[in-house]
Amino acid sequence: MSSFPIAITISRQLGCGGGCIAQRLANRLGYKYLDREILQRAAEALGDDVAMLEPCDERISPLWTSLLNTFVVSSVPEVLYLPQNRLPTDRELFSAESTVIRQVAAQESCIIVGRGGFHLLQDHPHHLAIALWAPLAWRVARVVAIYHISETEARQMLSESDHNRSCFIRTMTGQAWMDMRLFHLCLNTGALGLELAESILWDYICALKNDRDIS
Repeated sequence: MSSFPIAITISRQLGCGGGCIAQRLANRLGYKYLDREILQRAAEALGDDVAMLEPCDERISPLWTSLLNTFVVSSVPEVLYLPQNRLPTDRELFSAESTVIRQVAAQESCIIVGRGGFHLLQDHPHHLAIALWAPLAWRVARVVAIYHISETEARQMLSESDHNRSCFIRTMTGQAWMDMRLFHLCLNTGALGLELAESILWDYICALKNDRDIS
């Protein structure tokens, strides 16, 4: 039996249930579940407060923020920015998160949510890349129910999330976000429902494990 762990990456749209499915599968399989912990570990490595980095996670900072973040001490007294207090750049944060993802995937079987995992682990010998998506109307209804917000607010939230993730993936990996050709399996959770989608993934993962004789 191969001693090399299996790494499952799940790319998802907000509101499609990707995080819930990933966590349930990880629990059933006994695999490490990585989502927010990726940011927490990256923050520790960078010596930053995770709460300060959270707004930067899986998104590209606005131009004015990037410019301010690279500003050195100015000769103008009114503009003084200390380099040691600056937040990491988008690429520095992505690099730190990438290190976390690769280290964990090399050490133990895991399910990794987002953060370009499908790209980072493309050379992993036992990598399974999964994409989960759903129609906008289905996601809107689910976000309204979960966050108790209006339909207008839900649509705005989803639009911003889709835009941020698309820009993040394109900038950091050079790939088009949710390009189905980049994944081994793509599922429409809106059409299948969360339980059936999870069941399909469970059967697929188990079949893959048996076929490749991996733990």
